[in-house]
Amino acid sequence: MKPLLIVQINPEMRVKLERGPAPPVLPRTPTPFLIQIENEAKTTAPLHLTLARLGRRDDWLTLALKGALSGARNQDLTLLLTRHAPGPREAIFRADIGQGTQDLGFRAELPILFR
Repeated sequence: MKPLLIVQINPEMRVKLERGPAPPVLPRTPTPFLIQIENEAKTTAPLHLTLARLGRRDDWLTLALKGALSGARNQDLTLLLTRHAPGPREAIFRADIGQGTQDLGFRAELPILFR
């Protein structure tokens, strides 16, 4: 299974999100996706993955993150996405491991257009 998201945590515990090679196809049933973690800090802090909510119409998607950071340099977690509305839509993912851990280049947010 290819990852939808790649989360990079650098040695200073700054979090960056990148798009993985998995196709962004989302049926109406809950769908698991892989998240690839590159944990250079080897932290076990809780990973927070959320969706940016820009308005009332943004409630078309919910997420649940399965698993936790183990402290291993490389690991995979599972993201369960559930679509609540049809048609192509964009989701903006945000990741952090606590206050002040966003990437300094504002790369802790990632938009993905789902079909």
